[in-house]
Amino acid sequence: GPNAASFIVADSGAQVVVCDSKSLKRVPGLLQDEVYTGNPGKDLQVVVSFGKRGLDADAEGRIEAEGLKVLGYPEMTATLRQQIASRSEDTPPCADDIATVMYTSGTTGMPKGVMLKHRNTVATISTMHLTPCYSLGASDVHLSFLPLAHIYERQNCVALLSLGGLIYFASNGAKSLLPDLGVVQPTILAGVPKVYENVRDAVTRQMVGWKGKLFAWALAAKIKDIETGCGYCPIWDKLFFEKTRAKIGGRARLLITGGAPISRDTLHFARCALGPIAQGYGCTEASSTMTATLVYDPELGHAGPPFGTVAVRLVDVPDMNYYSGAEENYWGKARAIFDAGKNKSGGEIWVGGPGVSPGYYDPSVNGLKPGVPSNGMAKKTAEDFFQEDGWSWFKTGDIGTWTSTGCLKVVDRRKNMFKTSLGEYIPVEEIEKAYQESCRFVDFVFLPKETKVAYVALCVVVSESIGDVMKWAKENAVAGDRAAVVASKEFAQLLFAEFETIAKAKKLQKFMYIQRPCNIHAEFQAPGYQEQWISGVECSNGATEQLLTATLKARRAQLDQYFAPRFPHIYPDRPRDHVLP
Repeated sequence: GPNAASFIVADSGAQVVVCDSKSLKRVPGLLQDEVYTGNPGKDLQVVVSFGKRGLDADAEGRIEAEGLKVLGYPEMTATLRQQIASRSEDTPPCADDIATVMYTSGTTGMPKGVMLKHRNTVATISTMHLTPCYSLGASDVHLSFLPLAHIYERQNCVALLSLGGLIYFASNGAKSLLPDLGVVQPTILAGVPKVYENVRDAVTRQMVGWKGKLFAWALAAKIKDIETGCGYCPIWDKLFFEKTRAKIGGRARLLITGGAPISRDTLHFARCALGPIAQGYGCTEASSTMTATLVYDPELGHAGPPFGTVAVRLVDVPDMNYYSGAEENYWGKARAIFDAGKNKSGGEIWVGGPGVSPGYYDPSVNGLKPGVPSNGMAKKTAEDFFQEDGWSWFKTGDIGTWTSTGCLKVVDRRKNMFKTSLGEYIPVEEIEKAYQESCRFVDFVFLPKETKVAYVALCVVVSESIGDVMKWAKENAVAGDRAAVVASKEFAQLLFAEFETIAKAKKLQKFMYIQRPCNIHAEFQAPGYQEQWISGVECSNGATEQLLTATLKARRAQLDQYFAPRFPHIYPDRPRDHVLP
């Protein structure tokens, strides 16, 4: 977010910031941001630029005016050499020393700093070394284009460096990915689902007419053979898939996807047209990967078995009808859920092991600067972490279930958040509240949890506010009755403009914005519709569902069913294999 960097520098008590010459221009604004100036934990003293001194005299002057020292990269290295030479003895870290504080993406507030020990990183990296189907080694080449501030890419790089592998850094991040892949020719490609979707789209755009039909036929044939375990005719690889592999360099022996859910269509394409692919499930609090699929597993739709140093347990969530045990183990209300056939086998995913963080960074407990007040993270640590079996456990908030082969399948979210295909967390209720409370033309806003696209969309209801809507329609020559006006393209464009203004005023992050008018579905409901929604409405699944509780709280799964027929309109480019939550 706009204030995240200011908050992180102050909250962490960082004394040195290292940046490139382009980012140096942003440092003066960071120092003047009230999020930074108002934080008693701030302790920044030195700014290091990768360029030479004097390349941006204006920014350097403004930084020095704030009482900070500016060093060029040559000056920094010379200073470090002097300090190393003057040391009397080496002081290597211990396994339980904090190696890094990695800040997770902020959603309903500022980012949380996850403390990771050397022990945590070593445990995760060791498992990556020992997983036989990955076979990482010194001959591997990796192109790094994902943010190093995220645990996913950080661990990718550390794992390869620990084995002597070669890492190239993309010339312009993900924007220059395809040209860079052709030059680097990596043997390992680690990306988020959007990367593989972009490669798939680039290939299919070129496959038109009879070539497109033949390519689809070859892809379907290979998918079928992989799923059934039958032999495969290599002629399709020779004719088509060697050319598609060339788009990612032609040498990739292992593809990895993580950071967000990936669609079945994209997985099929990657597996058949690009190479063996593993799908990981993890989080910063667990030092990245918690489970990962095996590249030779033909079954899709799960996140694989637990990593070798990871323990996973599923814990009952009664308020969502999730029970992880057998029916005979439950009594009372829980047993009634089983008897009524309403149990959703599974539970909240708790993960433990030597790779799990000890908790979130709180300067009043973990900081070096005395007298700094708590940022609330000590309380959050007590809520989300606990110690058992000699290591840390973390409550992920995700709902999972086990497959018959012992693989974990993530099926829901205990908190109303989800990730887009770009890996960005979407705080559903925060966005709904922002638009519903601030837009005078709508009375109810619902944001579906769609994980297979890179944007958000909304379903809105106009009811009591219909007077304002019809007045606007008259002033702007939009004809039709109330239902027609609300469903018109002109009204969608109005809401698009209104929501953009609200998003800017509320300082929502860019990925929380509505991208296009077509991503909005609006419908008219007569005043008092809430009573009908509480008693029950016929939905797309043929059942009569209660869409609201008696206290007017949204029943999200039921609302998904109700609005499902509108999803093709508001998600025009979502994968074909989408299923409702």
